[in-house]
Amino acid sequence: MISGSAALAEINQTLARVRRDFNSLDNIMQSSSSALTRNQLQQTRVLRALASDRLERLDSGKLASSVDSADTAASEVLLQRERALANLAQKLHEGGEALEQAERQRDSLHVTVDAAAQELAELEAEVQRLLEADEGYQQQLETAYEARAIATQAEEKTALAEKDRKEKGLPYESSKLFSYLWGRHYGTSQYRGSGLFAAMDDWVAGLCDYDKARANYWLLLEIPRRLAEHARIVNQRAEAELGKLQELETKVANAAGVDLAQQALEEAESEQDVCDANIDEIELSLGEVQDHLNRFASGEDDFTKRCLDGLEAAYSARDMDRLESMVMATASRSDDEMVRELIDLRQEQRLIREEINDNKQLHKQHSTRLKDLEDVRRRFKRHRFDDLRSSFGSENIIRMVLDEFLRGAVRGSGVWDTLKRQQRYRDVGGAWPDFGSGSLPRGSRGSSPWHWPGGRGGFRMPRRGGSMSRGGSPRRRSSGGFRTGGGF
Repeated sequence: MISGSAALAEINQTLARVRRDFNSLDNIMQSSSSALTRNQLQQTRVLRALASDRLERLDSGKLASSVDSADTAASEVLLQRERALANLAQKLHEGGEALEQAERQRDSLHVTVDAAAQELAELEAEVQRLLEADEGYQQQLETAYEARAIATQAEEKTALAEKDRKEKGLPYESSKLFSYLWGRHYGTSQYRGSGLFAAMDDWVAGLCDYDKARANYWLLLEIPRRLAEHARIVNQRAEAELGKLQELETKVANAAGVDLAQQALEEAESEQDVCDANIDEIELSLGEVQDHLNRFASGEDDFTKRCLDGLEAAYSARDMDRLESMVMATASRSDDEMVRELIDLRQEQRLIREEINDNKQLHKQHSTRLKDLEDVRRRFKRHRFDDLRSSFGSENIIRMVLDEFLRGAVRGSGVWDTLKRQQRYRDVGGAWPDFGSGSLPRGSRGSSPWHWPGGRGGFRMPRRGGSMSRGGSPRRRSSGGFRTGGGF
């Protein structure tokens, strides 16, 4: 068993690790992307140096001019790229600090929420013990359960009668002769046939034994209607008895200060929600900055493209091919080192491109994983699974699914499904949200005075000793009093 707060801490630790891994890979790709542009620029400079010794053998000075222009433009673009990258890195750093501060604030606010929840649970437990010893309340509780049981039985009978009507009414409704006469209200005061038409209808009625069929079909229709009306009446009675029960609960609860404690908890939760919304906005902003950085890391930013396009344009000049052929054919000692350097640079360029391509898919996976786990944490908070009364069945399972997520074996949706299956309601001071009217199907969270973390039905309720009897009334525990949750 692990508390909701502890489970959230496990998610936060995993999220921090995912962010570290993602940032580490991002830095590697940023370094590779910068290395690629530097390599291209260095190749241009080597070729320019080679060209400076061979210009007299070329037809014109266009090559030197092209290479010089590409070098100058690429250097300027790279400076612009570094400034843009530094600006994004600063935004990422500031956003990271803002996120850390917001999460620290959230931790502090959650301490206040837990304290308010604890106070509320203790008050509710005290009130519930008083009500268990109150004979008048116990009598009304029994009455409310009996009324609800009757209403439930009436609803079931209505549903069965409606099902019976559909099945047994099919032969009548599929008969064209019967349907014709039924549609004309034959045999009732609403029938308006006369003369030849009436004679023809009489003849048709004899063919399909209409009089007997009409009586049977009428009963098939009438029984569900009457049962539905009966169900409506007994449902109203059940709601009225439930209202009386909730009035008794609310009166005692408010006298003990439960309403004020609930208000304090709601105010603390509201402040925590504002903080969570701020965290969401920061994460969204960081995601946008990271998307920009991703383009830089993969060499797909505008600066890198402009730089490489300019350099490649210089390489594609016709005189460049002539220069390389000339150098290879008449290489002097002064050319040898530059030629070897150019070969090494091109080999390095190929390796850098391979490294970037290999890391692109991994980088995309890390980005998706980060957003998935942020979404899981967002849902966790939204459902208030970190409530004081929330717990999870197995700490080992929670850690295992998070480890599987880190290995890439489970997606964020799988983590969330596991969390939902493992989540349970935890007893705090003996107070239960399904006490008394809280366990009745028609009892709404707004009417019942008891606190339902995350909304009624948002938490899985464990099986307890206070189950319902077959007739719908609460069973008395051996220790005295009623426990009414779980089995209606």
